[in-house]
Amino acid sequence: MDTSNHIALRVNFKLMHTFLLVAEHNSFRKAAEQAGRSQSAISMQIKMLEQQLGVSLIVRTTRSLRLTAEGELLLKQARRAMHELEWGLLHVAEAADLKRGRVTIACSPAFASTRLPAILSRFQQDYSGIQVILKEHKSAELLEAVRSGEADFGVGPQIHDNNLEFQLIQSEPLLALVPRVLTTTNRKTIELKELSRYPLISFHPNTVLYRIISHAAKDHGFELNMRYLCIQGQTLVALAEAGLGVSLLTESVADLSNLQNVQKLVITNPRLQRHFALIRARGQLMSAAAQRLYDLILAYAN
Repeated sequence: MDTSNHIALRVNFKLMHTFLLVAEHNSFRKAAEQAGRSQSAISMQIKMLEQQLGVSLIVRTTRSLRLTAEGELLLKQARRAMHELEWGLLHVAEAADLKRGRVTIACSPAFASTRLPAILSRFQQDYSGIQVILKEHKSAELLEAVRSGEADFGVGPQIHDNNLEFQLIQSEPLLALVPRVLTTTNRKTIELKELSRYPLISFHPNTVLYRIISHAAKDHGFELNMRYLCIQGQTLVALAEAGLGVSLLTESVADLSNLQNVQKLVITNPRLQRHFALIRARGQLMSAAAQRLYDLILAYAN
């Protein structure tokens, strides 16, 4: 074993950390405050490090301190070593997280029931040891789950919120399911104003879809007759199939259903769309497992 290895084995790395605090703060007092220890304890640790290395590292005066040439050299190398050590520990933690980590997603039911299953299946193939907790929420609850940290990230509506970051992944048109008993013509579209003639079936007012449609109608100077307000997309489909009114929903929800007694019409003038985005707390650093799933959804959702 060479001399450098003998020295490395003798050095206490806690003392090295103390040296970095003193050098970076240029003060025993500030280093003591940072470490939560007494100034005399910090001074003693520096003396112990100097004894272990066999060199003087710091020149002390009553009012100031300065590093010796050896101290300057040690500071430079210690900073580099600590940086590499932190990266090494981070990579070890990431590797462990990808083997047995856990990810919590807050997700819109519309996306969870359509695009997400295939993505989760692919994720499970690659990372079988990671537990994925899926929480379906309506818009307001979903956004709050991401803000509060209850969920690592979310998939839901894109809105303006200074505390959240949004990455658009999908846009889809809003549709009207018109019972055949209410229309006699075969068509593919229906203008928004025409919907004012029908009893309508919609999601609850606290949902983004409801607000998109109601605000569009208000902007064009008319009101809509919202007869039934539902929570589940399947309920909207069933009520329209029963002839109780025209259901307003997204294309993905309609495509999951076996439609028999309704026509599926795209809403136009204006053409309305629902946007889905990946949502994370602004400035948040996610775990390795959460980041991998986030990236996979981003890659495959479009």
